[in-house]
Amino acid sequence: KLREAGTTRYEVEVRGSDGRTLTWEVNSTLTHGPNGRPAGLHAIARDVTEQRRIRSALELSESRFRAIQETSIDGFMVLSSIRDAAGTIVDFRWEYVNEAGARIVGRPRDWFPGRRLLVEMPGNGEDGLFDAYRHVVESGEALTREFTYRHEGMDVYLRMVAARADDGFAVTFADLTEKRRAEERIRRSEARLRSFADSIPALAWSSDAAGGARFFNRQWYEYTGQQPEDAMPHGWRGALHADDRARVAAAIEGAVADSGPAAIEFRLRRHDGIHRWFLARIAPEVDADGRIVGWFGTATDVDDAKITEQILREQEQALRESDARLRIALES
Repeated sequence: KLREAGTTRYEVEVRGSDGRTLTWEVNSTLTHGPNGRPAGLHAIARDVTEQRRIRSALELSESRFRAIQETSIDGFMVLSSIRDAAGTIVDFRWEYVNEAGARIVGRPRDWFPGRRLLVEMPGNGEDGLFDAYRHVVESGEALTREFTYRHEGMDVYLRMVAARADDGFAVTFADLTEKRRAEERIRRSEARLRSFADSIPALAWSSDAAGGARFFNRQWYEYTGQQPEDAMPHGWRGALHADDRARVAAAIEGAVADSGPAAIEFRLRRHDGIHRWFLARIAPEVDADGRIVGWFGTATDVDDAKITEQILREQEQALRESDARLRIALES
């Protein structure tokens, strides 16, 4: 091999005097005599054990880095700075993009390397992102931001973190578009629920699975005089008549245990201190798996009906007593 190559570089492993395995880099040069035949061999060897260890560590780190980025559901990009003659950053060039990043942006992965950010995606300049990235590179300060990007055919809500990397920056970003839309649907649903609850004449509320109040309608606050900070999550019990609190708590615990609707009557203190009778009905709120995640309840004022019922009972009792006295008088 030396006869063919002339000069050869190779590495060999040798055992040192302390028993450690060392790596030597050997550079061998074959010399030739006047007749052109090999005449001698010159070799220079140096210990490259540490350099090889560092190289192996770097290769392992690079391999791990790529494995992490390629399996991440978040986008990741590395961009380098493009500077003018005065040293001012005028654009950035893509150096690396993982699979998730390409998917989120909506471009093939091999489209990115070497392309310029402002040329291909000028919306970064219009939204001030380019200036923010330039500040990251020039100051070394990391940037965290959530924003909607509506340019170059994209309409996404992103959360991103950018940090300086050499003369450029690395950015990780997550597509929160669907999460944002789901949250918006929930907000609209809750707003409709509140509007509906405020439109009915009864007192209405919702609670978590354990019975801690999350919402009361306007009628509750107007009737009891409580404020939200007084009523939630368990302060509403203070508006119950003291003699009814244990019974109401037991009814709620029973409904939770049975995972079903329940009805109970109790007295509720009005803002002026007067207690009136209410009939409350509660029903469970279940998720897609059938698990109870909360409760809805309404309470209707039945005080007048209770008074009428009491008057009728008293009248019936008086009639029975009158009939009894009349029979006794007739028999005597």
